[in-house]
Amino acid sequence: MKIVLLIILFFIFSSMSLAGEPTGGYATSFLDWGAGARAISLGKAFTAIANDGSAIYWNPAGLVQLSTREFSVMHGLIFEDRSQNFIEFTYPISSFALSAGWLRFGVNDIQERSTEGELLGKFDDSENLFMIGSGYNVLSQPIYKLHLGITAKYFYHSLHNYRAVGYGVDLGALSYFHFTGLVERIGIGVTVHNLGAKLKWNTESKHEDHVPTIFRLGTAVYIKSLPFKMVIDLEKKEDQDPRFHAGVEYWIRMLALRAGLNHDRITAGAGFVLKVSSVGFILDYALTTDDIANDPLHFFSLIFRF
Repeated sequence: MKIVLLIILFFIFSSMSLAGEPTGGYATSFLDWGAGARAISLGKAFTAIANDGSAIYWNPAGLVQLSTREFSVMHGLIFEDRSQNFIEFTYPISSFALSAGWLRFGVNDIQERSTEGELLGKFDDSENLFMIGSGYNVLSQPIYKLHLGITAKYFYHSLHNYRAVGYGVDLGALSYFHFTGLVERIGIGVTVHNLGAKLKWNTESKHEDHVPTIFRLGTAVYIKSLPFKMVIDLEKKEDQDPRFHAGVEYWIRMLALRAGLNHDRITAGAGFVLKVSSVGFILDYALTTDDIANDPLHFFSLIFRF
């Protein structure tokens, strides 16, 4: 417990000292929006939970926590006619789980004009990430569990008449410590994203965009006798300052209430669970704002478990 509390305090003081430092732009920045409305509403602090299909994006080690097949879709409404969509399917097999996912960000009907301002036509901007992931239950003891996971990535970016493709790998680990006191269990997750990833364009110069490597360390605290959990993530992106993410979730029967902090942006959301026969339905909603504007962003996820 002392070690976990020290980790949490380190996260908090690190975020307070770094909150005002700037960050820069980079290739595939659309990934910052995230996947899954639940994770987004928790301030994008999901590394140490990762117990639904969006784990293929956040921490593939968590995929093995699913005990039933899952299919989910997410749609994000972003200002200026932008949108982000996510779809995944996860299939658990005993102490092993397989998953496939697709994350897409797009802007349609962008006007193309000449230097004189004449309208020449319209084009689209489409950024895609295709993922295949798996999670493994490496160790399972009454007081301790350890899961490992991997996600293989394929990037495809289409902009006007140009195309870019690339590959990358995510690695993740997730462990749980079970207790008998007030704290029921504590989860600790670690991920490394975009290992070896870069985009190669089909331009004459064969330009390449480097995709920054991202490290995440997270912890989740589950309170006994209360349907309540607190999550904290510390994110370090290559060539950028660390960012702090935190969230809380409270269940009232079939309804979940959530709130979070995504670096310096407040997030909120809710979830509703319904089971009909052998099929479970989950509807999640997240509300947040853009990093460069105060316009509201809305994300909706619908999950089927069967």
